[in-house]
Amino acid sequence: HSTHDSFLSRLLIEINLFQRSFLRKLQYKYQSTWEVKFNYLGAAVEPGNAWIQDVLTTSGNTAQHHINYGNFKVYEVTLNDDGQTEKSSTPITNYTLSDDTSTGFKITFPTDSNGKVTKSYKVVYETNLNAEHVRDANAGNVKNTVTSGTGVTDLVDLPLQANIFGKHRDSIDYANKTITWKLTINA
Repeated sequence: HSTHDSFLSRLLIEINLFQRSFLRKLQYKYQSTWEVKFNYLGAAVEPGNAWIQDVLTTSGNTAQHHINYGNFKVYEVTLNDDGQTEKSSTPITNYTLSDDTSTGFKITFPTDSNGKVTKSYKVVYETNLNAEHVRDANAGNVKNTVTSGTGVTDLVDLPLQANIFGKHRDSIDYANKTITWKLTINA
């Protein structure tokens, strides 16, 4: 290998390491599906730090959600060489779920034969709005914070707004001087 090739290989490895993260919180807004990615760095985490605490908070009566534990899943994840893309994920049950309330939970991940957590995990779950619809009276923000036993924290702040009625311009016919409007009612 030339010095140039060696430099590029080292640079790509450093970039891949930089893009990987120890703890990451994701949410898919319109599906009320949340993901927590734990130890995507592949670190050797001490058992006393191999947990996450996940909490939903809202202000007052606005945007209140509850966790649907019926769809709660924890996966052991194998990553591709880029350190982010999942090569495979396998559901596991040998984790410990505690402090499981309607607005939060704590998970302790399983240790390996050396007594540490070295694998990557993904937690996927759904939340439901306590009300049937988002109205002006219950619109607001859902803050979902995840904290690891190592002290790393990530947050998603999800704004919810009333969207009962929408009006959007569809097409314009300049020759006939007409506009087609699209009306949407979410009821």
